[in-house]
Amino acid sequence: MEENYSTERRNDNVDIAALWRIARRNWYLFAGSVFVCVVLVFCYLKIAKPQYAISADILVNEDEDQGGGGLSSLMGNVSGGFSLSGMIGGGSVNDEILVISSHSLIREMVQRLELNKTYTNKKSFFDKVEYYGNSPLTVNVPESMLDTLVGGFVVKVQVDEGSPKIKALITKGFFSTLVETEATSFPIKLDYGEGIVIDTTRYYIPGQELRFVAHVNSYDTQTEILEKRLVIDLSDKKANGIALRIEDTNRRRGKDILNTLIDCYNEDAILNKNLKAQNMLTFIDERLSTVENELHEAERVIEEYKRKNDLSDIDTEAQIILESSSQYRKLLLEAETQYSIISMVDSFLNKPENKYSLVPITTGLPDKGAAEAINEYNKLLLERMRLLRTAKDSNLSLRTLTAQIDAMRGNILNTVSKAKESSEIARDDLKKQEADFKARLRGFPEQERTYMDIKRNQLIKNELYTFLMKRREESAMTLTATSPKCRIVNEAYSKDKPVAPQTMLLLFVAFVVGLILPVVYLYGKTIFTVKFATKGDLRRLTKLPIAGEICHNTSDDYVVVKNGSTSVVSELFRLLRSNLQLVLGGGDKKVLMVTSAGSEEGKSFVSLNLAYTQALTGKRTLLIDLNFRNPQIANYLGIKNKGGLIPYLTSEDKADKTVLIQKQTERLDVMTAGPIPPNPSELLLSDRLDCLMRDLREKYDCIILDTAPVERIADTFSLTRFTDATIYVCRANYTQKSSVFNAIDFAAEGSLKNLIFVLNDTEVKEYGYSDKHMRR
Repeated sequence: MEENYSTERRNDNVDIAALWRIARRNWYLFAGSVFVCVVLVFCYLKIAKPQYAISADILVNEDEDQGGGGLSSLMGNVSGGFSLSGMIGGGSVNDEILVISSHSLIREMVQRLELNKTYTNKKSFFDKVEYYGNSPLTVNVPESMLDTLVGGFVVKVQVDEGSPKIKALITKGFFSTLVETEATSFPIKLDYGEGIVIDTTRYYIPGQELRFVAHVNSYDTQTEILEKRLVIDLSDKKANGIALRIEDTNRRRGKDILNTLIDCYNEDAILNKNLKAQNMLTFIDERLSTVENELHEAERVIEEYKRKNDLSDIDTEAQIILESSSQYRKLLLEAETQYSIISMVDSFLNKPENKYSLVPITTGLPDKGAAEAINEYNKLLLERMRLLRTAKDSNLSLRTLTAQIDAMRGNILNTVSKAKESSEIARDDLKKQEADFKARLRGFPEQERTYMDIKRNQLIKNELYTFLMKRREESAMTLTATSPKCRIVNEAYSKDKPVAPQTMLLLFVAFVVGLILPVVYLYGKTIFTVKFATKGDLRRLTKLPIAGEICHNTSDDYVVVKNGSTSVVSELFRLLRSNLQLVLGGGDKKVLMVTSAGSEEGKSFVSLNLAYTQALTGKRTLLIDLNFRNPQIANYLGIKNKGGLIPYLTSEDKADKTVLIQKQTERLDVMTAGPIPPNPSELLLSDRLDCLMRDLREKYDCIILDTAPVERIADTFSLTRFTDATIYVCRANYTQKSSVFNAIDFAAEGSLKNLIFVLNDTEVKEYGYSDKHMRR
């Protein structure tokens, strides 16, 4: 198809009236669509259970830091105290939200409430009772089976009223029955997996009809479902509050879900707190035993030294001298203490049995970076302890976390070792300075200097012992404490009105959808259909002239154009005549060829009535039936088809041409085809037909040729040699769009001259001026 003959008429203006006519014409689609959508919503509202919003609010308690005394007071601000409470205190609220919304806690809640089992009694399609805490039957599934269950299954129990038989079966999917059995009493054991037992509860009424259905999922599957429904977030950005929300059809179940989740969270926090305290207590007891022995040995050495040197109160004797060096001793004491602390940490970390034990000392280290690294290491150990309670050794998260702990442990060992070396260097430096100071004190007796060394060691051991005893008491108090991690601000409560389904909103949506669906259907039908129905549709397919449209003929008469006729069809033929005059522009264009893409598109009907409209204007008009394969003009006019043009063309006699013509009106003559010949294509190419057409052109003002379809046979193309214009008849909702494109190709190739489209058999509409005759 040449580009010049392709068409894409664009009109940016929306024809509201045309859209309204389409909608009015298809009102039943809109009414039916709205009705179906509203009925579906009513059915949904009948089946759907009301959803209630359940809420709860908690306030996270922040653990107070436990200040250090004893040795930490001695160390002052240098080490920031020796408090270990940072290991036991809680984190930020966001951390607690992560904990309370964790899979392990929700799974624990699901397991306690047995939410993986849903019990219902289906009385009818619209009447289904859901049980929670009042189920007449229970389905007991082994825990090991629930841990490994994939996809879940359905247990159905059917009890007929007055019948002793009980039918029980297990299904998976819609059509797969796994186990089926019959019994006369409960409990019923089904041979599936490790064995499933169905038993009664105190709510069971013997002999009553029951259609019991139990949906059983694994704990993990049900946990994943609940994780999507639970909403856990900050209740206020300026407070440590956490808001918990869930929507459920059963208000009691929704409250139990939130309250049980809060209980699990508190119990988990207390368990973790006690676990850390117990580990610390064990470590302190081990260290106390060692430090106590060292302290006893230091005191024994002092006692033996005093007895050996006959000393009573060497402190008083050396008071004056020691006052000047008190500050130096304090610094050296701090250095020794820090070195002892880092040595304890290093010794603890290097023991193989402490590989996955919490490092109890994180404050008081001389290296702040080492303290921070140990804190991070302890957090990972706590997370590993949490996973060990709920996960197996093969768990991917546990293995990943263990690998991360192992890698971090090496870094911490290296950091602590370097910190120990640095502390030792600082201590040695102070000792060197002490040696220099002692050199300045040569006047002191050797025993006094020896006593100073012994006394300093005893003071260090005593402070360590006091510090560990205090921490032991703190750990014991923490272990016995059972205060919850959070304070419940609002226990789980439900609003009176359900939040879903929203009846009015759903009905409104159904109404809107019911209006939109027909629009989508009609638009899709317009886009995807291979046919067209209106003159506007034809305009969008071609730029070639469209002379007019002819509506559906409701009468049985083929001739609708008569003198004095004012019907809709006759008026449209008169309009077609006027448009043809405008398109053709008068002149010498007398011969009009009428054709179509195929049969049954109304070209003979258009040819016949167009000839009548031309004759009504006073023009001498001739209608010739050149469709030699299927002539219809004689049938439409009710005249005999024995003679005609075909015998004339096949005869060698020079018969008078006037005998071929049959007069219909004063100005209209008709030339029928006659009997169907065996060689119609050759007859249409005969010289006799050319001579005939030359004579007829001189005699008549308008000649209309009714020809064969152009897409079926090639006869019509041979008539182009003596035609002035071609009227291409299309039928609404019958002619395909491809036929229009083919006609455009024929015009571009010159096979059809001056192509003009006419749309036939359109929908009857109101045309003209008179209401009496111009109605549908």
